[in-house]
Amino acid sequence: MELWAKAGFCLEDNQQIAVVAGPDSTGPMHGVRLRNGISWASSNHSKDAATFIGGFVAEAAGTFASKVDAVSFLSTQASPYFQILAVVANAGVEEPEDLVAYAPPANPDDKG
Repeated sequence: MELWAKAGFCLEDNQQIAVVAGPDSTGPMHGVRLRNGISWASSNHSKDAATFIGGFVAEAAGTFASKVDAVSFLSTQASPYFQILAVVANAGVEEPEDLVAYAPPANPDDKG
């Protein structure tokens, strides 16, 4: 699950911050990854097209019984990271405006 928000901060050199559950964790959440949201700068979407940082992204992952449970739990766990980084960076952040949820294949042979 990804949350995208407009923010007055970004990570340098496309760094990422990962907060991963420990090996003894019994909770359903595996972790959160924080990164810049990269967007195309024009209608040219080729490999070498110009881009810009269009927002900030919090990605959360876990194992859940249903997609409704996953989105409900992960979004509430991932969204506070926007405010934490805004305080650290002394910058503003808007409420997340885009939520993207997806599930990877259950095994490598899955074709969708």
